[in-house]
Amino acid sequence: MQDFILGEWQVCPTQNSLTRGNETRQLEHTPMQLLLFLAQHANQTLSKEQLLAHIWAGKVVSEEVLTVAISNIRKALGDSARTPKYIKTLPGKGYCLICPPTALPPTNTPVEKKRPLWHFAPLLLLVPLLWWFWPNKAQLTVAGAVPSSAGQDLYNQGRFLLSSQEDDHLLRADSLFDQALQKDPQLGSALWGKAMVLILKAENTSLEQAAPLRNQAMQLLEEAEQRAPDNAAVQLQLGWQYFTHQRDFGLARQKFERAIELDGRDPIQHFLYAQFLMAMGENDAALLATRRYIDLAPQYYAVPVVAWIYNTARQPQQALSELEKIAALTEPDLSFHHSAIKILENLGQDQRAFHHVLQSMQLSGFTAEQISQTRAQFTAGGLTQVYAWFIEQKISDNLGHYTAPLAYARYAIKANQPEQAIKWLKQAQQARQIELLWMAVDPYYDPLRLHPDFHLILNQLGLKPPSP
Repeated sequence: MQDFILGEWQVCPTQNSLTRGNETRQLEHTPMQLLLFLAQHANQTLSKEQLLAHIWAGKVVSEEVLTVAISNIRKALGDSARTPKYIKTLPGKGYCLICPPTALPPTNTPVEKKRPLWHFAPLLLLVPLLWWFWPNKAQLTVAGAVPSSAGQDLYNQGRFLLSSQEDDHLLRADSLFDQALQKDPQLGSALWGKAMVLILKAENTSLEQAAPLRNQAMQLLEEAEQRAPDNAAVQLQLGWQYFTHQRDFGLARQKFERAIELDGRDPIQHFLYAQFLMAMGENDAALLATRRYIDLAPQYYAVPVVAWIYNTARQPQQALSELEKIAALTEPDLSFHHSAIKILENLGQDQRAFHHVLQSMQLSGFTAEQISQTRAQFTAGGLTQVYAWFIEQKISDNLGHYTAPLAYARYAIKANQPEQAIKWLKQAQQARQIELLWMAVDPYYDPLRLHPDFHLILNQLGLKPPSP
């Protein structure tokens, strides 16, 4: 989950921390998960039974553990049970978060850099937007030019609204970017902002409606490049779009490398370039780019990208070693569990992989009953039975193998059902699931490599099968 604002505090779930100004307070993993669950149901009364079933699923505990966790959250927030500003106790009913969370607005402070960069990786690919990392500097316009304060201020207002991703806010943001361009026609950041509005709209509409929106966004980004040819962020966004949506890998490489040439000190440049290199099967180069990213942003050492590279390079034992390093440093999060599932399955350790499936279900909000049913399926037939049951129950969530329909294809591979797997892969291709871009190099697809339709899908994606 991304950082968010709760009253006076910035909540960082990945760091289990609360920040207010220069003050940072830590929460243990379980109280943080409880706070997140309350935040997801703000202004709703949640019973003690609901909270115990969700946070302590499958464990025999008393209500005391809930009371202690609530007390720890209140202490960290500086809250009071008698005069609550955050968590209200409703006797005989449960608890309610009475301070609704809000999205974290983009700023120029170091706080912005704490946003987890792995949201752009295939580990948790959702919406690959780069506006969280857009540098708010004078270099946003043509080189050497100083943006007008009026235009820049209008752009900043639009960028703030962009962070909410709500339809009415997107319309207002788009209008503000237009006004910024009227004040300063050379303000490349405003063109970038208009492109982001279109990309956000495309992510929330049908494939047929999304295509023209993305085409318009690309035109705006290319125009921004003309006005600000030396802007690294424009180059990076172009590279990502050419890679993930235009599927022009040659141009994508050019833009990624140009972005690094312009601003090699920005870790996100190396991070996204590493994702591209992995898809191209250039694992050594991807590893170097990832090491560079960690050198520049050591606070993100816990991102399991290095482990994923080793797994893709068919070195699952080395990948597992990288995960164990992370586990020794911090509480495993959802991306950790997803990576562990893939790596442990490649090692043939299904029992351990299943443990991480259960952890993923718990962190994703599945009920105690659903988790119990999943355990029963594993007892009956192992992971193969679990994955078949997921398909039967139409569980489309990302539980280690991305979302459906791609998840179903991977479950079918596990069940040794190649024809079913190909059927689901074709549906994933029609849905333009981004994770397919790593299909040529991911060893999980090895059972399908001799299937003619698998090579047809690779060819349609513009991917080449790995060298033997």
